[in-house]
Amino acid sequence: MTNISKETLHVQSNVEVMIEEEILVNKGIIRLDENDVQKVRDASDFLDGATVEGKSENLGELANEAVAQIKNRHSNDKLAVLMLKMRVAQGSDLLMEQFGAIHDLFEQLGEDILVMWGIEKDAPITDEIRICAIGGFKKT
Repeated sequence: MTNISKETLHVQSNVEVMIEEEILVNKGIIRLDENDVQKVRDASDFLDGATVEGKSENLGELANEAVAQIKNRHSNDKLAVLMLKMRVAQGSDLLMEQFGAIHDLFEQLGEDILVMWGIEKDAPITDEIRICAIGGFKKT
């Protein structure tokens, strides 16, 4: 029998729902698929996730918040893989300046973290953008 806490099982269960409902639900402009999800699973001891919503002009801050949420919950473990899915409302235009903030986030994470990301338009969301971050961690 494995030595997994109830809290870890709850997190794993929530992440599986997030993967199904946020990551794999639609094809997207830049698509994350089952192969990407499997890479995250293979490179990790466990997964956690967070979802945030807001205005598209705050893309960088929202992405930072989603990543910070999952990293803060596992400060004793090493983030090995990050999957980031951005769901953008139809008609919302993202600018290069906003993608620059995403690039800055990826650079801050460091070269030893595998980062995968996707974008979906025409998403049924209440605000202009919804970001789902799935982090794959290694136990330390």
